[in-house]
This record gives sequence, C-alpha cells and structure tokens, in this order.
Amino acid sequence: MAQPQTHQTRLLASRRLADIDELVSKPYPGIELRVQDANVAELCLVLSPPEQKPLHLKIHLGPDYPLSPPTVSIQSSVEHPNIFGSYICASILNDGEAYTPAYTLKGIAIQLLSFFASDSIEQDYGAVINRSDYSKHSQHRFLVDPTAYVCQDCGFGKDNSGAAMSMNAISNALPSAGAIVAAPHTCPIAELSDDMLLEICEKLETEDLLRAASAWEPFRRMLHTITPTRNLRCFTLKKGFKEANLGIGVHAERGSLQSEFDLLSSSAFTKLRVRRSIHGLYFEQWLPLPLSQAHWHRVRGSLLNDSLDNIRRSMTQSSPITRVQVLYTFMNDVVVRLSRAASEGPAEVTRSRVEQKSTLLHASEKAVESYLSLFHLLVCMAHDDPTIVTAARGQLDRFLGGQVDKSAVPNVGHLLISRLLTDIDSGGNAENAEEVTIAIVKEAVTRNVVWMLDAKGAGMAELSYIEPSATSDYRLRKTFDASRTSYQLLMFLNLMRRFVLGTHTKGALTLDSMQQTLFRTHGVPGPGVAAGIAQSIRQIQKVDNFVDFLKAMDVKVLPKKSEFVNFLKKTVTESMERGYSKWALTQERALGLRLIVEPAVERVEGMEPMSFFGQNPSFFPGQAHGRQTGGQRGGRGMGMGMGMGRGRGRR
Repeated sequence: MAQPQTHQTRLLASRRLADIDELVSKPYPGIELRVQDANVAELCLVLSPPEQKPLHLKIHLGPDYPLSPPTVSIQSSVEHPNIFGSYICASILNDGEAYTPAYTLKGIAIQLLSFFASDSIEQDYGAVINRSDYSKHSQHRFLVDPTAYVCQDCGFGKDNSGAAMSMNAISNALPSAGAIVAAPHTCPIAELSDDMLLEICEKLETEDLLRAASAWEPFRRMLHTITPTRNLRCFTLKKGFKEANLGIGVHAERGSLQSEFDLLSSSAFTKLRVRRSIHGLYFEQWLPLPLSQAHWHRVRGSLLNDSLDNIRRSMTQSSPITRVQVLYTFMNDVVVRLSRAASEGPAEVTRSRVEQKSTLLHASEKAVESYLSLFHLLVCMAHDDPTIVTAARGQLDRFLGGQVDKSAVPNVGHLLISRLLTDIDSGGNAENAEEVTIAIVKEAVTRNVVWMLDAKGAGMAELSYIEPSATSDYRLRKTFDASRTSYQLLMFLNLMRRFVLGTHTKGALTLDSMQQTLFRTHGVPGPGVAAGIAQSIRQIQKVDNFVDFLKAMDVKVLPKKSEFVNFLKKTVTESMERGYSKWALTQERALGLRLIVEPAVERVEGMEPMSFFGQNPSFFPGQAHGRQTGGQRGGRGMGMGMGMGRGRGRR
C-alpha cells in the first residue's frame, strides 16, 4: 500500500514534474529527454553536441531533488578527460560545489551539452586540458563509438534511433516557415489598450513573447514589464508570487543583516528547510516582500510580524528595537556593503566568507534592487500603520530641536532612511530639507571625532590642538580624509534617497501613490536606473573634500571656508562635552604633534609645545591608553560614526 504523501514530498514532486515537463515540451537544440511512464525518476537523456555523435546518459532524480543534485551517469563510450567509466566529473552535479536548487533539469542538460561540446576543459586544480590533444594520446581513440550502446528503456542505439530522435528534437525546437500571406490592411490588435496587451503577454511563453516582441513594437515595450515579473519566483520551487508567498533569506550577525535577495517561498523555507542562497550563503531567517497588492495582502499581518520578530531576536542587540527599525538596519546595511564594494579594491573584497561570494559586493544593480525591495516593504508597512510616519516625524523634530545624542539617535544612517517617510508624506517638498541635511552632517562629523583622533581609527591626535587661525587647509583636508568612508556612506544613503523620491508616481507624491507605483513595478527598478546609479557611485568615489561632499548631499548654500573650519574645531570640543570622546592630550602636547606634520601651524599666544612619546592615550571615554606607537599615528579604525564601517588612516 502506497504511503500518503507529506506536504514536503508533494512540493518536491511538483518541482520534479515541472522540470521534466519543461524539457519535454520546450526542448533545446541538441537535447532530448526520454521519459518512462512507469518511473519518472529514471530518465534517459540524449545529447547531440555539434559535429559529434549522440551520447546516451541516465538521470536519476532522488526523492529530495532539487534539494540535492540528480545522479547523472553516461553509458556511451567517449574520450573525455573528465569521464571515468560511467562517472561524470562535473561540479554542477556535486552538492556543495556548483550545484544549487535554482538549476532546473533543462539548465543542467544545457550545461552538460556545453561540457561535451567544449574543446577546452577546465580542471579543479586550475589547468586547462585540450580535448583534441587528449584524444590523440588516448590508446582507445580508434575504438570509441558513442552510438554502440543500446538502451533497452528508450531504444537508443537501435537502428541509429539515437541520432534520428535527437535530430527530431532539434527540428521540433526550431520554428518552421509558414505560407506567405498578404499583409492585412487593418490590425485589430493595435486597437487594444496597454492593459489588454499586458494580459495577452502574460499568457505567452517566454519564447513566444520574444518572437512577438521582435515582430511588433508594442509587444517590445511590454518586455520591460513582463520580463522582470517572470523572474519573481522561488529559486527552489519555481513558483511565482501569484502561487506562493515569496520573500528572502536573511542572515543576522552582530547586529547587522545580510541577504542575497534570492526569492524564496515560505514553503521552501519552512517545509523544505532551505537555508542557503543560490551562491551558497547561509541564512537562518526569512522575510516576506510585498511584490504585488494581492501578494501583500497575503503576507502582511502575522506572517510578516512573526518574521520581523524572529529577525529582531536573532540580531542580539543590547537594547530592543522595533520591527520598523529592523528595516532601517537592513536598508542601511545594504548601502554599507555597497559603499565597501565601491571603496575597496578586488583584492580586499575577497577577505571574508560573505564578501567573497556576495553579489552585492560586485554589482550596484543588485544593491539597487535590494534597497528598493526593502523600501517597498517599508512603504507598505507605513501605509498600513500611520504611527510609523508619526514616529519618524517625531524623531526628526526632536533631532532638529537639539536631541542629537546617541541615546536619542543611535544611528545617523537610520535617520536618513526614516526621513524618507516624512519626505514622501510632505509630497517630496519638505521646507526644512536642507536644514535636516545640514544637521545630519554636523552630527556625523561630531561622532567621527573620536575615530579621527584615536589610534584605533585614523590616529590624527594632532587635530585635538585647536589652532587660533581662522582657516586651516590642513584641518579641512585631514578631517575629511580621517572619515572618508563615513562621508561616502552618507553620500550613498542620500543617493538612494534621491533615487526613491525620483520614482514617478501617478498624481501627487504620497505614501498611497508610491505604494501603488511600486506594486505596478513589483518593486523592480526600471530600465536604465541601475546604470544611472552606478555612474553616480563612480562620481561619489571621486569626492575627496568637504565642498564636493556637501554638494553631493544636496546642500545648496555652501558655508565660507572660515565658517566651516570654525565648525570643524567646534565639533572637537562638542565631542568631548557630549562624552563621545575625551581630552587625551594637553594642548601643549597636541601642538607638539601638530608641528611635526604642519610646522607652519599658528600657535596659541604664549603656548610652548611639548614632546610626547610612549603609549598613545586613548580618546575613547573610559579607556586609559591606546596603542603604543612612540608618537606615531595609528592604523585604520573601525568607526564611521554611524555604528559600522571603519575610518581611514593617513596615507
């Protein structure tokens, strides 16, 4: 008696049958799948590489496919450096290597066809073997006949059926020319609205849609809407957002959140326990995304709240945070990683496990998509819960009113993100927009002081000397250099703010119009947006002074040089007064350090410099000493004044 199927086995069986159906109903040139009705887990695959005889392979789909790779063996005799008897040495067939559940059976077959068609074979140890040279030196090169194998299951090798059936598969996959008919005088389809055309396009298979797009401009326009939508499906179960609840896997580590933003269904996460992304990154949490109005109505409520609560608990924050603060953290972390990717060279990018594999570090396009997905979720939550906007506005008002310390605003980057909600609520034309930006910049510079001075950061202790001169090129240049990464992050955050506020909505900019616009696009950036962001990123990387920094932050009225230098000196004293840092050197000793690097610095009248050697005292409150440097400056620090990142030491 057959055992009843569990939900897990039904999900896996559905995926297996969908993979088989795709390869049978939409064959690929040179590939033919032969299915035995009695056992769909045992398949015959016939590959016909160009200018080669057909090859017979057997595929076994285990009960946990696609969570584990299929077992593929070859029966045809073939000269190949990666074939050992019936075993095929290919990373795509090995769990823990190149295989991922995102591969369909068709995708694997195409990879294998390329594997046998290629003349240059890469090896695990880095070498490349030329297959022609390999065959020339083989002692069996005259005895190999791939079609000599006869399969009793599919008939391969009987009366050359392997070649014939493979050619049939190829011919069936290619379009045939029909009879030539006269062009009609009218075209009724041209009178259809865009909404009706969109409905038609959604019913077409991808191949048919591409043919239609090549034949008629209106269909080509629809590609920009349809193509991203078809990519919005679970990478494991291949179900779209109309069929499944989709979200992303999330990894929480030391208060930060990371994700590859590969769409995964709640069923794949909970029932199949999928815990790795397409690129193999581990995650332990799942977060639903809005994607469409109908999808949002399904995932909001307890499913979303439970997910956010689980993420909150896994972040191990010293102080509790709200659900919306989880999103602020997540959006900030996306920009932090993008900023790191832009500022670090390729050799540095590969230092850690996550940085080595993460697509976010290699593509600004992915970061833009990720940020917009989270922003879409934030807008939907704020639309449903007006208290979120009220809280954001209240914090901003208190910040402008002087409540700027870390107890009121733990993370300045989060303030830039929550500000988006008040910007939208005011129609994108907040009267105090520049005032808010300037206040955020002032607070960021003040929080960066300790990292500028201390040996754990940039180690520029000489800047604790407050020179009496009205201007100082040295202070202007070195204060920016000391925390360049922090200011770069602010520019990235402001760039993303401009990007989302520039989203074209129907009617006035409101939370409702923004939500509806994002529903229509499914939270996917339009064509050309990512390229524009990438260009802006390159411009941000070139910023190396405060004037260009303020321009990038959209400050229209720039302060005079003397005003800004005076502001920078005030941030040093304010940092000490607020307890962000402490006076670790007397002004005489700080002057002694300053004279070493800037001999012409103006001295306070009557002040004599003092030499300083030994252990550098720490500028951090509650710490007595920093590193022992003998008066030399410290290395690169880890602070950015916003809770993550690092400063820059002197070059």
